[in-house]
Amino acid sequence: MAALRSEIEQLKQMLAGQQRQIDELRQSLQPAESPSGYAPIPAPLAYASGSASVSDPRPSTLAQVAPAAPAVNVSDLNNPVTGLLRGLGGFRFSGDFRYRFDLQDRSGNAVAGPLQNARSRYRLRFNVDKDLFLKDDDERPLAHAHIQLSTAPYSNALTNDTDFTSFGTKAPFSIAEAFIDFMPLKGLTLRLGRTPELFADNRQFQWDDDVRFNGFHETYRWTGKNGLFAEIKGGQYILTNPNVTVVPVNSPFLAAGYALGQRVPSADLFDQGITIGTNLGAKWRADLTVSYSTVREPNQIQLASVNSTVNLFTVNPVLGATLTGTLPQTGNATTTAAGAIYAAGGFDVLHYG
Repeated sequence: MAALRSEIEQLKQMLAGQQRQIDELRQSLQPAESPSGYAPIPAPLAYASGSASVSDPRPSTLAQVAPAAPAVNVSDLNNPVTGLLRGLGGFRFSGDFRYRFDLQDRSGNAVAGPLQNARSRYRLRFNVDKDLFLKDDDERPLAHAHIQLSTAPYSNALTNDTDFTSFGTKAPFSIAEAFIDFMPLKGLTLRLGRTPELFADNRQFQWDDDVRFNGFHETYRWTGKNGLFAEIKGGQYILTNPNVTVVPVNSPFLAAGYALGQRVPSADLFDQGITIGTNLGAKWRADLTVSYSTVREPNQIQLASVNSTVNLFTVNPVLGATLTGTLPQTGNATTTAAGAIYAAGGFDVLHYG
C-alpha cells in the first residue's frame, strides 16, 4: 500500500502539472475558441484521494486542445521588416575593386619619339546610401543621401585610379561623391552636392567622366507604356570661387585676361538637355540625348593648369594642404604657348548621343 500511495502521489503531481499547462493554453486561445470551432477545453480533471482509482484523462478530448497553426499574413510580417530597414538598418553599403592594365608601345618618327610603357593601376570604392523621410504608406522616400569614398591621388582630379609606383606609398581615401537627392514629386529629383556630370556618358571630349562637380542638378522623368520615357535635365556646377573683389598688382589672374581693379567672378558650368528612350522588343532599347552646355569664365580652367600659377590653386582650401601639381591637362588652344587664355572666346557645346 505504501508503494501504491507513492505512485498515486506522483500521478497527482503529473496531472496537476498537465492541468496548469491546459489552463495556460486555454487562456491564450480564449479569443479564438468560438470562431475557430475548437471543442471546449474540459474542466479540471478529477482524481480520487487515498485510492488507486484515477479518472480517465480521455486523450481523444485533449487532442482537440492544440489548434492548427494559423496562416501567416505576409503583410503583417512585411511591415515590421520594412520599418527595420527604414530605421537605423536602412543604411546600405556597397563597393567595388578594379584593376586596370594598359600598354603604350610605339616607335619613334620625325614628329615624336618612341614610347614604351606598361602600366598597372587599381581603384577601391566604398558607398553608403540611405533613404530619408519615408512614410509608412509609401515605399518612395522623400530624400536619398549618397556618399562614396575612393582611393585616388589628391593631385589629379581626372581619375580615381592609383598607379603601381612610388615604392611603398599608400594610396589615400578621399570623398569622391557626396550628394543628397530630394524627390518632392513623382518623377522629379533635385540634387545638391558633389556629383557626376549630368550628361556624362564616356563619349564627351570636354570633361573626363571621372571628374565630379560641386553644384546642383534637376531631373524630371515622364514614364509611358512599353518602356517609353522622357527626361528633362539641367545642371549648374560651381567650378571655382575666387573671392577676388579687386584684382591687385602681380595677381595671377592678370595672366588669364583680367584687368587691374576688376572683380573676378566664379567659373561655372551650365548643362541642360533632354533624353528620350523606349524599348525595341524584349532585348533592345534606344535612347536619344541632346544637351547644350556653356562655361562661364573658362580661362580659370586653363589658369589652374599652367605651371606659373601653381600656387594659386594647389594651396587647396578644401584639403588644407599644398598639393604636388596643377591640373594634369594643360591644353594647347591658347593665345600664347603655355598661356592661361584660351583662343576660343567661349565654350558653347552641343552634345548628342
